[in-house]
Parts: sequence; C-alpha cells; structure tokens
Amino acid sequence: MDSQETPNRIFFILLIIAACHMLYYYPKLPNIIPSQYGIDGQANQYMSKQAFITIYAIAFYLVAAIFYFLVKFIDKMPVPMTNMPKKEYWLAPERRDATYAMLRVYLLWMGNSTLMFLILVMHTVITGSIRGSASLGKLFFLALTGFMLFTLGWSFMLYRQLSNPPQHGQ
Repeated sequence: MDSQETPNRIFFILLIIAACHMLYYYPKLPNIIPSQYGIDGQANQYMSKQAFITIYAIAFYLVAAIFYFLVKFIDKMPVPMTNMPKKEYWLAPERRDATYAMLRVYLLWMGNSTLMFLILVMHTVITGSIRGSASLGKLFFLALTGFMLFTLGWSFMLYRQLSNPPQHGQ
C-alpha cells in the first residue's frame, strides 16, 4: 500500500459518511435549526432544516472538491507561483515527482481532518437541534481543539520536512 492510498480511502469514506449523515438525520430534524452561534456557544439565528441540509451539503462537498483538485493538480502549478522552503532543492527535476507525491499525502491528511471537523460540527448542531438545545455543547469545543492541534502539528511537520532536505549520501 503506498503512502497515498490510506488517506485517499479515508477521504472517500468521509464523503460517504457525510452523505449518510445527512440522509439519516434529515427526517429527524426539527423544522427550524440554529444556524449561527455567539462566542458563548448559544444560538442567535435560525434557518429551516431544508436550508441547513443544503448548506451542509454545499459547504462539505465544496471543501472536498477543493482538496480533491489541489491534490490532483498540485504538480500543474507553475514553479514561480510555488512558495515553500528550499524550493530550488525540492522542485529540482530529479526530486520534483517525489516532492509532489509527498505534498499530495500532506494535503490529503489536511483535507481529511477538515472534512472530519465539518462532520463533527454539523453533528453537534444536528444532535443539539434534535434535543431542543440551542448551544453547541462540548463536542464542538473538543472537535475545534483537536482540529487546531492537528493543524499546528501538520504545519510543523510539513515545514520541518521542507526546511531540512536530506544531506548528500542519505
């Protein structure tokens, strides 16, 4: 199994999970759903369940499409428009394909974490609405904290890898 196969599979599984999530919960939702929350986590605006599910689907699959096309076409970006540490080293002709393969894996993992975060946020809103609660609850803050920590770790690992090319003979 290559290093891109696992995050690729997870990406497509998340697409299916989101569709199932929407289909399963749509009939259970009340007609009015919280759509905006204040800093305190309390709802302060509402929308219809049809609008909510439509926005969920559009936002989720738009984000998925952006990551999909970034991964698919990253190697088509002109080199002068590419911004990365040690760009001349990483995009030298003999390393270019391996560099883009590595970046694809990083982007897939970021895409997966973003999609999972969106599913968890929507799940928080959905289950809160079904319970009649107008607050986000603990799951949202746990998901946000996890997503932020993942993003920090992901950024650090990518920067560290790109900033420290292997020395000759390694």
